[in-house]
Amino acid sequence: MSSRLGAPFTIKDLVHRNAMVVIFSAKHVPDVALEVTEIKSMGKNLYRVRTRLANGRAMPSMSAVAQKVNLHPKDTLKVSGKNAKVVAGGLLTDPYHDQVAYKRHRPEIQFLVVPGFGKIEHEFLVEGKGPITINFVSRWAANTSKTVELK
Repeated sequence: MSSRLGAPFTIKDLVHRNAMVVIFSAKHVPDVALEVTEIKSMGKNLYRVRTRLANGRAMPSMSAVAQKVNLHPKDTLKVSGKNAKVVAGGLLTDPYHDQVAYKRHRPEIQFLVVPGFGKIEHEFLVEGKGPITINFVSRWAANTSKTVELK
């Protein structure tokens, strides 16, 4: 091992550089915040609920390589409520023109990846009244949830 180690006076710098890389990497792991941006009544017991997931750090919630080879499941955004049913849900592609890419099956669960220093928005059409819970579950970012009232 003595041939692979640097000179004794350089070990302090080597350890310092390695520690700084670990601290720098830990500083940029995903930190996703869930925000409910809008709850709007659309008619009889039908509400439009918009959410925003924002990552203020450099690393995405799932790397591109992990997505490409399906290394592990994507993050999920799920809307549930005792007296509520999700009629439609999908990715909000253009909030200014109300364009949404609705998901065909099981709209209450959305599979997604939050990019580094980025945000992703979803829209759900929810039928019913009372409290609904929005859960974000991720393998690498912290899990978070919000409960809002449909009135």
